[in-house]
Amino acid sequence: MGIHWIGEKGPLFSSLGSIRAHSCLGFVFRSCEGSDSMWNRSFVRRRSSLALQQWNWSSSSDEESFFGYEMALNFGEKTSNSVETTSYLEGLMLNVEEVPLDFEEMRSNFEDGVIGLDNKEVVEVLRGLRRDPRAALVYFARVKGQGFRHGVETYVAMMRILCSWGWERKLDDLLMEIIRSDENDLSFEMFELIETVVEIVEIEEQSCLVLVLDGLVKAYASLGMFDDSLSMFFLTRKPKFGPSIRSLNFLMNCLIKCGMVDETFSLYQQINKKGLSPNVYTYNLLIKAVCRQGAEAYREQINAIGEHMKAAGVSPNEFTYTIIIEGYCLQQRSNEGYDLLKEVRTDEEVRFDSFPYNILIHGFCNEMKLSEAEAVLADMETQGLTHTTYSFGPLIHAYCMRNNYERAKSIHDEMERKGVKTNCVILSSMIRCLGSKGSICEVLDLFEHYKNSGLFFDKVLYNVVVDVLCKSGRVDEARELLVEMERQQLLPDLLHYSTLMNGYCHQGKLIDAVDLLEKVKGQGLELDVVAYNILVSGFARFGEVKGTLDLINDMRLEGLEPHHATYDLIIVGLCISGKVTEAREFFDCIKEKCADDYSAMVSGYCAANHTEEAYKLFIKVYDQDIQLNRKSCSVLFDNLCTEKKINYAFALYKILRSQYDFPCIRMCCKLIDAFFEAGNVERAESVFNEWLLSGSIPDTVMYTIMISGYFKAKLFKKAHELFGHMKCIGVKADVKTYTVLLDGRLKAALLGMPRCHSKADQNDEVMLIKEKLWDEMKDEMREAQIEPDAYFNKKYGVYELHEGNSKLSLKEETWRHTVAEEYKIRRKKLQLEMEALSGIDAHNEKLEAKEPFFLLLACGFNSMYAYYNRQKVA
Repeated sequence: MGIHWIGEKGPLFSSLGSIRAHSCLGFVFRSCEGSDSMWNRSFVRRRSSLALQQWNWSSSSDEESFFGYEMALNFGEKTSNSVETTSYLEGLMLNVEEVPLDFEEMRSNFEDGVIGLDNKEVVEVLRGLRRDPRAALVYFARVKGQGFRHGVETYVAMMRILCSWGWERKLDDLLMEIIRSDENDLSFEMFELIETVVEIVEIEEQSCLVLVLDGLVKAYASLGMFDDSLSMFFLTRKPKFGPSIRSLNFLMNCLIKCGMVDETFSLYQQINKKGLSPNVYTYNLLIKAVCRQGAEAYREQINAIGEHMKAAGVSPNEFTYTIIIEGYCLQQRSNEGYDLLKEVRTDEEVRFDSFPYNILIHGFCNEMKLSEAEAVLADMETQGLTHTTYSFGPLIHAYCMRNNYERAKSIHDEMERKGVKTNCVILSSMIRCLGSKGSICEVLDLFEHYKNSGLFFDKVLYNVVVDVLCKSGRVDEARELLVEMERQQLLPDLLHYSTLMNGYCHQGKLIDAVDLLEKVKGQGLELDVVAYNILVSGFARFGEVKGTLDLINDMRLEGLEPHHATYDLIIVGLCISGKVTEAREFFDCIKEKCADDYSAMVSGYCAANHTEEAYKLFIKVYDQDIQLNRKSCSVLFDNLCTEKKINYAFALYKILRSQYDFPCIRMCCKLIDAFFEAGNVERAESVFNEWLLSGSIPDTVMYTIMISGYFKAKLFKKAHELFGHMKCIGVKADVKTYTVLLDGRLKAALLGMPRCHSKADQNDEVMLIKEKLWDEMKDEMREAQIEPDAYFNKKYGVYELHEGNSKLSLKEETWRHTVAEEYKIRRKKLQLEMEALSGIDAHNEKLEAKEPFFLLLACGFNSMYAYYNRQKVA
């Protein structure tokens, strides 16, 4: 048995004291001269030089020591007793003088030896190194690096060593190298190697080379060569001598990642017929495939896989249920996933950790069902599970997306109280939310607080703060923040500088933006089209035509070709600045126009309020079968509705519905509202009915607009019938719907009310009507879990009647001030009309801003009283 030692002196050399290691090497060379055994001079020279190639050339002592060890090792392996060999070598070396070696000569000899090598000699060496896989790998690579072309025999010998030692990762690397090799680099065809391995596996039966077939499956699958990977399963006559179920699972996972779900199920069926026994991970992958497929019959498919598992005697584990729950969440059915979790966790054999709960929280947040997400969060604590940032993060982000910073902050504080540290991702969401609300001081306070706490801030978080500062006009502070990043050795990248340039451009500080561009060039950062587009758009929006064209030339000098997006930004920007003529000239200069260029010109016309020109251009490109993008069509439609050009808007809507497959419910709602405002009820009804006939279901907004329009047209019966139809088809009303409904019913009741001679009597009648209507509606609203909002309360003065609660959502002082100011404005407008209609002296009525509810009632009574009298006079 040889002495296995690499990189440090082993027992042999530790006993030699000060004897130089190359003395041993010299002894071996001299002892082998003239010998007829396989330990001839050229063989030892080749093996020794191999170690020299591996070792560090800069350290002669290490080189010599390593060579001395290799020679002792090689010599000792050929003796029957390694202890005797060691003693023999030690005794001889103690009597040998140091002999200087010529390492350059040894390199030359190694190269000469490689040229004369054949596969048999290399196989013999590899067999001798079978107990040292690391040395075998080094030798295998070195001879290849010197020009030797390995054959099937040498590769099989190397693979056998790796398999016997269980070095599967090294085996996978070797197989990947073979598959990726050029045909000229190999002395054989790939099928020859595979046939040889299969033959050995079938002959030896217990051969470790079966791992090679597993490795080939994984290697081919990793490279996307799925047909070759699958063929490995059908090479052997007996399944037990072929690839294992582990490699099958690996192949299935690769197929799923590539979206090849059907192929995954087909593979499972073929392998099942071949006799391989799937394990729980195989079935988990099948469930994962169903999740990625997003099938409507998800539950049925999961149940079918469950039946297969039951028939195979495989029990699902917690990972199985976690994948099923994730599938429900991906299909926006998180409630069903949560029901499954609560059902399964009663089984003592299944122990869930926090992962499926975090998935459910994320799923509910994606569906914006935040109360359900908070319930799952509380349930985690009940189950004794540990919260993480993945538990709180989705909730905080969702509330920030809803612009509800107060609730997001409350959850964030709770997270920190439970010992869960925040991170840059969570802080980024909170800072964006505060920035959108204009709370810049709070942004800076939050940023400074966590920076001083020692929390690591990444570049993304810094860029979020820079963006918030730039959008609020505080570009100087944003620039200082980038300077601070540089002081902290966190160098800003092009994204940070582009954000600051955008801030400069929005402020009209175009010179500062150009200076920043030059700074970026000076730092050696590679500019991209996006950075130039920011500058081009800024110059165009401020009407700097020459500066815009200069930037285009500068782009080309930097090796960047302007895109159509660059041209479109210039067109829209010039139109915004009022230079429509220049924008049109630039548009005409574009040689090969695409649909986006026409879309930009239409949007530009709309931005400059040249809506008719935009509509004419749209008709022109429509006749040429050029389809504009959705954004420009929406902008054009909005402008037509705003400018009361309803016929043009209706024609555009018809085109978009019929030709462009553009079923935009927002546009439909806007058109219906425009027709009602114009008093054209029939057209509004035709648009609504057409939407229904197309198979599309109106949403709450569309129904609310229709009900409001009917009330405005005094078609009270139709309004109530439509509200009933809305409930029948399952469309849920919101607080705005009930606000419109109560407003319409109140106006209808006022029209049928007899005229009173005193305002006190009139107020009493109105109050009675309000109370009656509220009694009719409050149970229905409560059942639908709809709370009256501030507008509802302020308009109708029913807040005090709701649940006996007189507290308002706004602060009382702010509320009183708002109501009092509104009362003053309304009163000034209604004084003359009220006097003319009823003879009541409105100037004599005084109101003190004491109780919010009564202020509301007063505002509402004055408004309704005037409305009632106007209708009576009419």
